[in-house]
Amino acid sequence: WDWHANGPDTIEGLAKMSMELPPNSLRFIDPGDAGRGGLKDLAYGLGNFRCAPDEAVIVELAPPRCHYWSLALGNGYCESLDWSRRQTSLNDHQARLDPDGVLRAVIAHRDPGVANWLDPQGHEQGTLFGRYLRTGSIPQPELRAVPLDALPQELPGTTARVSPAQRDGELARRFRAAQRRNRR
Repeated sequence: WDWHANGPDTIEGLAKMSMELPPNSLRFIDPGDAGRGGLKDLAYGLGNFRCAPDEAVIVELAPPRCHYWSLALGNGYCESLDWSRRQTSLNDHQARLDPDGVLRAVIAHRDPGVANWLDPQGHEQGTLFGRYLRTGSIPQPELRAVPLDALPQELPGTTARVSPAQRDGELARRFRAAQRRNRR
């Protein structure tokens, strides 16, 4: 992928480029690539997801040692989904890594009971973005679609799970944090 040849000039171009990548992919751009725009020390990840109602997309990533990292879903126009009331994004403070140090996030239309669920809010396809701030390495995630019913067999038994009550509590904390952020 050649950023200089394919780099977008507009948000519309960014959305088009992200959606034209292979389905269920996320590629990070080296922050040293001066032609890619954005913050100097931030490695941006651009990609997309495709997830039917009866599927789940597993995102596996061994996050780098860095100041901050995040993953976020958007619609096909690069617009953020409702991160304040729904778990449409995760960062290094919110996500739970498996004992092997790997993030296993699951994009699915209904809550699969996995701690690192990413809610696409009914979008069967959309954009996926990532960020690594001040990183010495740029690991590339792997994404794969699986039948939703097969998800328990596709994830290690050590992947963190949550109950519906725990999810409600996490979403309430997320909303309160968004309210505090918006008051500033």
